Amino acid sequence: MKPFFNKALLFVVFLGLFFNCTVKDEVPENPIAKEIDLPNLSLVDSVDFLRRTAKLSVVFEDYDKEIINLQEVGLYYKGSLLVEGNASADLVYDFEFDSKLLSEGIQDLEVIAQFEEVEGLSETKNTLDFSVEIDNYFPTISIKEGYVENIISSAFNNSYLQDHKANFAFFIADNEGKRITEIFDVSQHEGDSINVEIPEGYEGQEFYLGKISVFSYTYTPNDFYYNNKDKNFYLEKKHSNESSIAYGEGSGNSNGDKEITITYPKAFENYNFSFSGDIIEQTEEGDNITLKLEVINHKEGIEYKNVFGNYFILKKSNGEYIFIVTSLLESGSVLNLTESDFRNDYLTQTFEQSDYEHAEGPVSFIIYPIYENKNQYCVTTNAISKSYDNGITINKIMKPLNEVNVEYHIVSYLFGATVDRRVTSSFSTLPGNNFVNFTSDEKITRSINGNEIKLETTLEEGNLKFQFRKTTTSTEEGYKVYNVFVYHSNSEIDINLSNFELKLEEYSDPDINEIFLSNNSNISLIVQKDEFFITDKYFYNSYKINSSNSRTNYVELPKNQHEFLIFDETNF
Repeated sequence: MKPFFNKALLFVVFLGLFFNCTVKDEVPENPIAKEIDLPNLSLVDSVDFLRRTAKLSVVFEDYDKEIINLQEVGLYYKGSLLVEGNASADLVYDFEFDSKLLSEGIQDLEVIAQFEEVEGLSETKNTLDFSVEIDNYFPTISIKEGYVENIISSAFNNSYLQDHKANFAFFIADNEGKRITEIFDVSQHEGDSINVEIPEGYEGQEFYLGKISVFSYTYTPNDFYYNNKDKNFYLEKKHSNESSIAYGEGSGNSNGDKEITITYPKAFENYNFSFSGDIIEQTEEGDNITLKLEVINHKEGIEYKNVFGNYFILKKSNGEYIFIVTSLLESGSVLNLTESDFRNDYLTQTFEQSDYEHAEGPVSFIIYPIYENKNQYCVTTNAISKSYDNGITINKIMKPLNEVNVEYHIVSYLFGATVDRRVTSSFSTLPGNNFVNFTSDEKITRSINGNEIKLETTLEEGNLKFQFRKTTTSTEEGYKVYNVFVYHSNSEIDINLSNFELKLEEYSDPDINEIFLSNNSNISLIVQKDEFFITDKYFYNSYKINSSNSRTNYVELPKNQHEFLIFDETNF
């Protein structure tokens, strides 16, 4: 039988296969099968700081909501949900929360957006990490227990001193100069830490810290001393994110004390001998003397380079010497000194007669060697001797026996009838030169009009400090009284003290208010670089006005008039 074969049927099957393949090629791909990227997140506005009820907003990059579905979005702090986001506009979510739930200072926050799982998504979560400052409180003010008594007991030792009293107070004023706290009596808050919440509606971060101190010294009748009082009012412009303020804490420059031992022959007792530190024990054995000394254990860090340290010096009449910076020795160090340790090589720094002469007034100099070992710093001037020859001053500086690094700072002072200045120059060795480079006044402008004070500069040096200072003297019930008001700022001064509402009349001593308001004072305007006078490139210029009853309203300093006052801040 012949096999059945139908050409028509075969043609139909062929067409079916052809069209089937053609249709398959024309079907579009499923978009879900593609790899999909999650939208990025960003903050709507940059934020300097958060305070009280805070609000943050994030915006999503545009995305296809038909393909990607956002499940939830939240703001997280230390891994815990702080608040869920609320949609406020297309692609925008807001987070509103109490910022006091977070710690003060810079905090890390995270926005987490969770999406539904969809084919093509490699991740279902996207995040935005950022840091923001939390600023609800002024810096904490802490007072060490016994602070006032410690100040009183540390009064200088004087056989005529009969009584010494000290009173301290402080307050906070807003950036407009309005007092917003009580005037705290330090003696009533010893052992406490005071946290003052920044008031509602307070927009900035600047504020004023006012400090008051009153010292009284009573002497038995004598021809050398008279009863006196020092009344100080110190007003400083500060920033709310600064570190805490401490009375009696954190101001130490050492980590306590450490012990070192020095042994030397008895014969050395015939030489000039000097040292600093406390003797723990002194023993003699055979021909040797052993000293156990307690010396400073310096804190590490260049910020403590202004601290005076301990020393040990032996010097022969022929000039040979042994000099040791004992407070930079390792704790427990034992030194056995012998005759071979003496040396006779000095560094020398001379000051010619012409160095002491300046058109504005006489100049003087002090050399400060700064010693360093393992990031511990100290200063001592006891290893410097002076001699004079025909108007030339010759400074001979000993070299230490122990291995330390040394940097020499020469501080130049200019004192005149109308000007005082200070500048510091550093040298890796001596002699040094070009150390009389006082800062010009060309870029410093200043004026005083009643209680309107301006002190501005175009100097580009960093870490500039500005001060306005008033001093008066008076008498009070058998006491001579020194009254001082100081306004201190890390930025230029442009203030009107008449606009301040400090209500100092509420303080127990009315003189404090008089100091603040009086125009009948000796007035100084001060610009300085850095805090410490032994810092390299340090300068200090002060423009001083001696006020009188006939000149209390307005004083304008002409550009060619300059005055300088050396002023070290009182720690009260």
